[in-house]
Amino acid sequence: MAPVPSKTTTVTLRLSGQWHVLWERLRASVPDVSDAELLRQGVALRMALAAVDGKGQRPKAFIQFHDQAGKLTTVDLEEHVGIRASEDKG
Repeated sequence: MAPVPSKTTTVTLRLSGQWHVLWERLRASVPDVSDAELLRQGVALRMALAAVDGKGQRPKAFIQFHDQAGKLTTVDLEEHVGIRASEDKG
């Protein structure tokens, strides 16, 4: 493993509209987690989603949840949160 540099980056995050609503909901759902830790976890998750395997293929991450009708649903995480457009849509 390569040594980790001792550099620090300060990030200012300005959220409005729906992004602000999502941020506030996230903060309320995990009140013991600092804003900085939430951002670090977000960066770590994005890095995991950007990883490639030995063949250069990106793995898909799926999440399961119960929708509003109570049905267990499985979706592609990146498509669900809008990181990547659905490959089924043309």
